[in-house]
Amino acid sequence: QAAMFSTNTETQAATFNKCAMSTDQRRIEIEAELVIVSDPVLLITPDTPQHKALEWLLEEDEFFSCPQDSNLVQRYIVAVLYYSTDGGNWNECNAASDLSDPVEIESANNDCTLSGVSWLSPSDECFWGGLTCGKLEAVESIHLWKNDLAGAIPTEVGKLQALEIFDVAHNQLSGPIPTEVGNLRALHSFLADNNLLTGPIPTELVNLQALETFSLWLNQLTGTIPTELGNIRTLNSLTFGFNFLTGSIPTELQNLKALQLLYLSNNQLTGPIPSELQKLQALMGLYLDFNQLTGPIPTELGNMKLLNSLMLANNQLTGQIPSELGNLQKLDILQLENNHLTGQIPTEVQNLESLQSLTLDGNAFDSN
Repeated sequence: QAAMFSTNTETQAATFNKCAMSTDQRRIEIEAELVIVSDPVLLITPDTPQHKALEWLLEEDEFFSCPQDSNLVQRYIVAVLYYSTDGGNWNECNAASDLSDPVEIESANNDCTLSGVSWLSPSDECFWGGLTCGKLEAVESIHLWKNDLAGAIPTEVGKLQALEIFDVAHNQLSGPIPTEVGNLRALHSFLADNNLLTGPIPTELVNLQALETFSLWLNQLTGTIPTELGNIRTLNSLTFGFNFLTGSIPTELQNLKALQLLYLSNNQLTGPIPSELQKLQALMGLYLDFNQLTGPIPTELGNMKLLNSLMLANNQLTGQIPSELGNLQKLDILQLENNHLTGQIPTEVQNLESLQSLTLDGNAFDSN
């Protein structure tokens, strides 16, 4: 069997004591493991993150992985993440300029303040800055918040089966959210807000039945809010504001009984505010401002006893302010400006003792 790639080894028959096989055989067997993880075409295409990660693993990584190593695939995947997100230009914990120089590696390690050592260093990947592993040495969390990541989230991340937290917020990531993220059954926090992500929110994410925090605000996402999200009963925070989402607010969101924050501001959502949202009895913040919502404010919103922030400003809402909003005894922010509301301001609302901010400008209320 021929190797998928040519080697630059000085001695074709060289044998490494650790793996107990020749250079060529090691390459062949490692390639065989990784074609299951990545598209084989990407593995053989120069300058792809997958090819770079493979060649680093085979030629530069002094940790010296063997085909039978239990962490081989994991080490490869996080290396793909590094190359896919322009790791060399990260703010912190980027690889040493010379991976064979202990002095350079030590210097890079000292510059890493993310509770670990520099990436691609010849240590267990579990010690790389921003990565945390569990008892079985499987990556459970990736924390690379505000670290100048640029490029795409690689599909290979979906193979990190133990991953619970994926935090890449406040970077410059672009491209779509990989559908493969839906394979991360242990994931409970997906934080990718304040990036440049495009495309729709994948419906495959409905498989994330442990997901609690789903944050995608301030991206460039398009399409509708998947109705399937209503099946993720563990969600307590859903923040999709500041995107280009269209369509209506799915009534299926009523099933998210643990939801405490629903943040859909600054999109292009249309249609009415679903009265079914009243079933979100744990909800404390409802942010629907700066959309194109129409129809009346549902009286049923007055049943959401824990609500402290209700943001409905800058829509096309009509009708009167429901007096039932006066039942929201914890409400401290009510923003209704720049709609088409009419009638009078209910005294029940004006008399809310907890209310600290009430904005009503830009409507057509009765002057008396």
